[in-house]
Amino acid sequence: MLEEYVLKKIVLEKTSNPIIQFFRYFFAGGIAYIFDFGTLTLLTFFKFFQNNYVLAATIAFIPGLICNYILSILWVFKTRNIKNPIHEFGIFAIIGMIGLILNDLFMWFFGGLVFKTIYPIINKQIRILASKIPTTILVYLWNFFAKKLFLFRDSKSKE
Repeated sequence: MLEEYVLKKIVLEKTSNPIIQFFRYFFAGGIAYIFDFGTLTLLTFFKFFQNNYVLAATIAFIPGLICNYILSILWVFKTRNIKNPIHEFGIFAIIGMIGLILNDLFMWFFGGLVFKTIYPIINKQIRILASKIPTTILVYLWNFFAKKLFLFRDSKSKE
């Protein structure tokens, strides 16, 4: 009985609790990451995108962004500060574009500098995909806190 209540509270009900939102955003981000990483994986089978991995990461970021928006408004956040969905999506997209710039910078940093220097003999595709892991963590933190602050901030938390 208690387990059902807790599960319902954490998974199903709308909430203003930032810890639960962070937890949910982690899973929503994971689902969006599957779209992003899957697209990147498909693109890196082509030599053109192996040589242009930042472009590949940019293209791959878009399906993840769309998935993340849908999950954010339907499941992660309770309060939507901007009632006009076009304006809301515009700000969401701007935050996403900043995230995309960060994504590209971190992919370049990790893929072109760090992993290339540390593991120069490893296959280029593996270095690119390995670079996506720390990149995702950093961009995840930016996206959650920026969206919480600018789009989904609760005036008062009652939970």
